Amino acid sequence: MYIDLYIKGKTKLRIIQTYVPPYNTDNKETIEKVKSFLSNTISEATRNNMKIFVMGDLNCHSDKWMHYVDNGLKAPSRFNILELLASNNMIDSLSAFHEDYLTADHLHTYLHPSGSVSSRLDYHWFSPSLISNLFFSGIYWPDYRVINSDHAIVHSILLTENLFDGKASAKLK
Repeated sequence: MYIDLYIKGKTKLRIIQTYVPPYNTDNKETIEKVKSFLSNTISEATRNNMKIFVMGDLNCHSDKWMHYVDNGLKAPSRFNILELLASNNMIDSLSAFHEDYLTADHLHTYLHPSGSVSSRLDYHWFSPSLISNLFFSGIYWPDYRVINSDHAIVHSILLTENLFDGKASAKLK
């Protein structure tokens, strides 16, 4: 799902929230539909000169994907969503603030109920035109007494100057 914000001063922002089910043979068709939706939604936003913010549980391991990228290998289809985002020049928000964003356990967003397995499945990806507004990005685990989840929350702080503070371009006649 997505929302388009048309902000005074001609700023256009598309926020896309998505969920990709875990990769397996039963979910291949659904994952392909999500990929197609994301591709079309990002392409349309790019054609309309919009800033883009994609967030959600992608159920995809960026550290494993980067192994293929770093070694010049073709990544398996389970990494198509990450390939799509990267091919559209989108930037993983954590990469701007955490040098070890691919390998650090403290940046993992999923913890298996056994407590022995963790990984990074949740993301914020930004178009390059929005990165200059990114003040911080990190993850935090909610208080289990408030929200009982096996996923951490990815949070990004955007500076609103030059994003929401433009002068209105509409005029009364």
